Amino acid sequence: MNCNEIQEKLTAGETLDDESAAHLRTCADCAAVAEVCRLLTPQEGEGAPVPSEALDGRVRDACRGEVAALPRRRLWRRILRVCYAAAALVVLFIGVSVVHTEGNRPPQPSATDVLPDVDSGLVVDASLLVTNDQLEDLNVELTLAVLGDEF
Repeated sequence: MNCNEIQEKLTAGETLDDESAAHLRTCADCAAVAEVCRLLTPQEGEGAPVPSEALDGRVRDACRGEVAALPRRRLWRRILRVCYAAAALVVLFIGVSVVHTEGNRPPQPSATDVLPDVDSGLVVDASLLVTNDQLEDLNVELTLAVLGDEF
């Protein structure tokens, strides 16, 4: 039997035969594996191993040191984060309000909507109504007439 097979039996918790036990007495590596397995495996009637008070104190001191080394979060950073979140919510609310009111705005009246009804008794001369293009043409003609030769 070789070292690998014996070490596999030891780590699996199997009992060793006489040949394997004889090998443990001569091989330092297998004896070391057997000792580690013996220490890690509780024996019958034994509970789990209990650490000493000194070890417990050293572990707790090391943990306190690690926690003390962690960066502490400042209160003002938390307050600033809350303010940023509140500002984002205000901007979001205003944006939703603007979009919502744009969709509910009544349509702008056109030129035909402004004209009085026939039932109102007012007479409208349709020849006086002009379009924007006609107004621009009149504006150009008026500018040319005023400037005359200067232009």
